[in-house]
Amino acid sequence: MATFSFTNTEYDIVLTKDDVPCAIKIGGITEKFVPNINASKWSDECWLNIKHPDVINTEIEQFTNGKIEFSVGNNIHRYYVDKDGRLEYEIELKTKPMLNVIELDLTFPDGLMFCYQDTLENEYKKNSKNHPTLEDYLLHNTRPENVVGSYAVYWKKRNNQYKTGKFCHIYRPIATDALNSSEWLDLFIDSETKKLRITIPQKWLDEAKYPVIIDPTLGYDTVGGSNYGAADLLAGCEDDTDGSGGTVSLYHIALAAVGSSTGLKLAIAESNGSGDFSVQDVVDQVVGAASVSDDVQIAAQGAVLVASSPYALLFIVEDAGTKIKYDDIGANSSYYAFGKTYADEFVDPTAAGYSSDSWRYSIWADYAPAAAGTTISVVASDGIVLDESAGRVATYRVSASDGLALNDSDSGLVNLLASALDSIAVDDNVSALLSLLATATDSITLDDTSTRTVTYQVASVDGITLGDTSTVTFKLLVTAADGIVLDDGASITITLAASALDSIVVNDTATSLLSLLASALDGITLQDISTASLPSDITGKLSITFSTKKSTITFTIKKPSVAFAEKKPSITFTGE
Repeated sequence: MATFSFTNTEYDIVLTKDDVPCAIKIGGITEKFVPNINASKWSDECWLNIKHPDVINTEIEQFTNGKIEFSVGNNIHRYYVDKDGRLEYEIELKTKPMLNVIELDLTFPDGLMFCYQDTLENEYKKNSKNHPTLEDYLLHNTRPENVVGSYAVYWKKRNNQYKTGKFCHIYRPIATDALNSSEWLDLFIDSETKKLRITIPQKWLDEAKYPVIIDPTLGYDTVGGSNYGAADLLAGCEDDTDGSGGTVSLYHIALAAVGSSTGLKLAIAESNGSGDFSVQDVVDQVVGAASVSDDVQIAAQGAVLVASSPYALLFIVEDAGTKIKYDDIGANSSYYAFGKTYADEFVDPTAAGYSSDSWRYSIWADYAPAAAGTTISVVASDGIVLDESAGRVATYRVSASDGLALNDSDSGLVNLLASALDSIAVDDNVSALLSLLATATDSITLDDTSTRTVTYQVASVDGITLGDTSTVTFKLLVTAADGIVLDDGASITITLAASALDSIVVNDTATSLLSLLASALDGITLQDISTASLPSDITGKLSITFSTKKSTITFTIKKPSVAFAEKKPSITFTGE
């Protein structure tokens, strides 16, 4: 959509693309109209000025049928908005020019990047992305003809109102003569000297029928100009949050095509700022349906992002026919790994094996400080209850609290900074993100169909029980815990950093990933058909008991003289 207004020697155009307005001024604030384009976004935070060096004397511009036009010497300058909402800047050559190069002056702020979009054939030579042949690469990757040889222009910020951070796209120019013969032209932008240079093949100029129109197009797009699809690809773009951080409310992704299966998964994960997702935590993941749109939206689940910290937005699609939009920005901007399967959830921590890439995928998130959050600072509280459809962000700083209960369909984010807490119960179909920083907690119970991320940093815990069909990401940083029991259908990822832990029992059909960083562990018991991964870096006394009927259990101890400083472990096998 475009709107025009006129003031003295300057024409104002507002182009709106994907709900992001771009203010364009054609002309200048001087007494004479000049061949000048000034575009700005985000309340003038980012801007780009493009000026032709033609000197204006007495020439007067004309505005007719939505087109601004004026003649200077051998050139006619023409500006208008095309049917796709892009600004067309035509330079009409009345006769053959002396030079085959048109040079324009640029001005722009620091932080604006001009990113050349090469041919896919050349990109394949630099990074084949596991495709065995160029033909296979081109089946998955498409780049329109006017994008080849063009420049994607990106601002230094992204997410929220900046979306992908894309400011505009300067498409590859084309020349057309009076006989409708056309030729693609070479475009080069030097960000150091701030020059935009268009080169016309001399032979074509010599043979052309005049007048000739040189047609550079400026598109104020917010998403990438190329498209890529692969069903076994897990990829992500990495960025730092702003100075406030906040709670994620919405994920966005731009898709150019959708395959026969529409599955789409997005996630956000902590990062170390260098693309190594293998040791970081996935803080949120969502599932949605793919559709052809520059803004496919999926609601977030309340993940909280720390201010000024690196995070990665991840995606995987179910069908290779589903293609995400992207631009090549010429520097490491994303990371990817092939060989993943859509059926698997995002692994937490994310599996290793990522490679770096210069692609900027069109994926972004909306987040803001949690204004609606609840902070409760209490002493000697009889009870705290979150139930029914509460979906709040809550922080509790309590001592001597008799009880905390999360039940029914609560989907809140709950943080506890507590001591002497008698009991915590999370039951029914609660899907909360629960963090505990507590001491002297009597008991913690997660049962029924609870599905949440739980982090415990506690001391003197009498008992922790996960029962029924709990599917929890479970982390314990504890001392002097009497017992931990995982039973029934629990399928849990557990990390223990503990000392003086009396016992750990994993029984029934539990299929847990168990990682222990501990000393002085009294005992670990695996019963029935439990399958667990056990560590080798435990110090102190340790007994391991396997009780199984049909399982095959393999347990390897590395460097026992180092791992078990006091004595070697006692290992007992019971059952068939």
